[in-house]
Amino acid sequence: MTLTATASPAATALPASSPVTTLRESDFSAPALAGELIAQAGGGEVRAQSVIFAQLIAGGSEEAIVIVDSGGTAGEIGAGVYRLVEGRPLLTRFFSYNGRLLVNRELIVIREGVYATGDAQCCPSQLHEVTYQWDGASFAVTTDQVVPNPDR
Repeated sequence: MTLTATASPAATALPASSPVTTLRESDFSAPALAGELIAQAGGGEVRAQSVIFAQLIAGGSEEAIVIVDSGGTAGEIGAGVYRLVEGRPLLTRFFSYNGRLLVNRELIVIREGVYATGDAQCCPSQLHEVTYQWDGASFAVTTDQVVPNPDR
């Protein structure tokens, strides 16, 4: 399995033409923001419609979870979590994976296929599911399990 999560190596707010009051005002598909995610994912593309807004960190403002898509049949290959710091998007955490990211309240859930002999590429028998939650300093793993694929 290729699920990895890393802190952004140089977590700095990226330049923007002017400060924003919410992350919803940011264009995450713009090269200044998308380029950092695409580099960490090793390729792919960021689409404006592939941004999830949710409050993941208690007491803070809304975060943006920006999905990196392979641009092909591999689907999602990573995601970055941005916070608003001094009017600028700050990449707080990057997740590298080959599967699907879901947000369930304040939790980030990443699912990757676990294939048994004979499983079609579309339909793994099981899913490796890792759940992350903000622990006051970073996104920490709260569960790491293999579960049956409910869509099969």
